[in-house]
Amino acid sequence: IQEALAERMEVPEEVEKAIEAELGERLHAWIVQSAQEAETAIEQFKRQEWGKGSFIPLDIPREGQAGPVEEWDVLQHHQEVRGLAVDFVQVPDDLGRVVDALLRNTVIVKSLTGALNIMDTHSWFQGNGPLLVTLSGELVSASGVISGGSGGEAGGLLRRRREIFTLEETLKTLLVSLEEAKANRITLIQEIEQVSRQLEKAILSIREMEFQMLTIQKEAFSKEQALPDLRRRLDILQQDRLSEEAEWRQLQVEEVDVRTRLDHLNQTRNQEDGALRRFLDALNE
Repeated sequence: IQEALAERMEVPEEVEKAIEAELGERLHAWIVQSAQEAETAIEQFKRQEWGKGSFIPLDIPREGQAGPVEEWDVLQHHQEVRGLAVDFVQVPDDLGRVVDALLRNTVIVKSLTGALNIMDTHSWFQGNGPLLVTLSGELVSASGVISGGSGGEAGGLLRRRREIFTLEETLKTLLVSLEEAKANRITLIQEIEQVSRQLEKAILSIREMEFQMLTIQKEAFSKEQALPDLRRRLDILQQDRLSEEAEWRQLQVEEVDVRTRLDHLNQTRNQEDGALRRFLDALNE
């Protein structure tokens, strides 16, 4: 046993009530592979007293038909007609012939008044016309049976399935968004940690710079305090330099005087030495 028929169908919201009205309890029918499986399931329903169940075997030969061809040629341009019911239903490939067989003679129209007018106009109440179903879920059959009212046998099954499908898609989107948010959160936490480390390094650098600035300020203050003394020492050194330069100039003058006297003495000694040699030469003669 597979899913129920309604669980394998996708129907636009606009025609949900029409499809539910036409298929009714058949929407609850379970899909099985063969008539034998359906028979086995029904026997089990009897034994377990589970009530009644409907089954759709896939292996039963079915002749698919696109729609009520003869009637459709007349109906397809009518302003009240929305389309062939089978054209609004999407199912997996293995259920295509099943849906064709269930909806082959069904035409969806806008209103009950429009459906009755169509049936009267074409005299289809004689049993040879299509089954008309309105967007609000009323049924008008060629046999002359008109059904309608609030609710329905399917009880909004397609609507609930669509809502569930929508919620599942929304949930998937939310889960994807949640995963993205988690990934973004992880990335953000990593960025925050990185920024925090950079901030800590910056704070340490600022503290080091503040310490260096404090040291420089202390050194500057110390030098400012020592500046007057340095200036006094500089003045003393400049005075000493001036005194030494004066002494140096005096020594240069004295040196010149001494050299002059030394030259004069050398000249005198040379003269005396010459006179002495001449005196000795005279004595020797």
